[in-house]
Amino acid sequence: MKARLVIGFEMLEGSSEQVALDLVAGMLARKFGLAPEWSDAEGLVYEVDSSECGKIVTFVKEYLDAIRGVVRVRFEGWAKIRKPDIIACREEGEE
Repeated sequence: MKARLVIGFEMLEGSSEQVALDLVAGMLARKFGLAPEWSDAEGLVYEVDSSECGKIVTFVKEYLDAIRGVVRVRFEGWAKIRKPDIIACREEGEE
């Protein structure tokens, strides 16, 4: 069964959001062979196998925690990248 993986921000504050999304998109392509079904400056949407949801969400959260410790973005000084407000995976048809 298919599911939607959504990674995004409710409100943009600066360039750190785009850096976070770019890093996540690159790593999901490399590790899982995923390409976004839809993307913009505020988020990414993927179609994934529902059996992989938990594994992918856990990976994204752990990956972001790891890179926040080393990646800095120049925005009003040097800042850590911001974690997305939304990291969710739901089976299609689920409300």
